[in-house]
Amino acid sequence: MRSWAILTPVSAWARKNDYPVTHLYLTAYFDNIVKYGQVKPNDDGTFTFGYAAPDDTVVPGLPVGQTGEWVAAALSNPDKWLRECRAGGFMAS
Repeated sequence: MRSWAILTPVSAWARKNDYPVTHLYLTAYFDNIVKYGQVKPNDDGTFTFGYAAPDDTVVPGLPVGQTGEWVAAALSNPDKWLRECRAGGFMAS
């Protein structure tokens, strides 16, 4: 089951009962990109990304170990993060 399938009714319930909700929507984990062979080393020291995309495509991501830092930031300063949408970070309702 996809996480959004669970988050949707939970978020609706929280809003209905006047609870603030913050969801963490992550971009790709760099660890998974490497772990699952999506990046291949070339003989010339460069790397090839395993998806068809223009050469100047930027692939957003973060190391899996930084997830806790995003969560800690939201929990330590909820007024800053509630109802915000930030690339690679949180979206709240």
